[in-house]
Amino acid sequence: MRSLHLALTLPADATAARTVRHALAAVLEGAREQWVDDVMVATSELVTNAARHTHEPFRVDAWVDGETPSVRVEVADRSPAMPALRHPGTGGRPGGWGLHLVREFSADWGAVRMSAGKVVWFVSRDGAAGDAVVRCADPAERTGG
Repeated sequence: MRSLHLALTLPADATAARTVRHALAAVLEGAREQWVDDVMVATSELVTNAARHTHEPFRVDAWVDGETPSVRVEVADRSPAMPALRHPGTGGRPGGWGLHLVREFSADWGAVRMSAGKVVWFVSRDGAAGDAVVRCADPAERTGG
């Protein structure tokens, strides 16, 4: 598995999650299958939320560290609405499992309010490789992009 930064701008439609999964799977080729599956679930949830709730193009960035191995995935959209864990099946609305799955399948996750929307992110480390340190800056600390 190699180290790299993957950046995609996607339309808010039903193909977005599949597009990201295919691109990320190519980068994670050769990694432990269960870990890749966990990364794909968490990624799909964040991408699906952005597509479903923003209705406009959004950006996905993934930093893969092949040495540790670990990955940080960020989904940036223009919506000011911050994500919140909710109790699935309450309020008469379907769903509600997405962020619970992200929390379950990641080492850490969160959201950062930005000047034009927000970035929702997660970090995943392959537990079979030991306790890895992810060398990715918080989006609020990064400049230029």
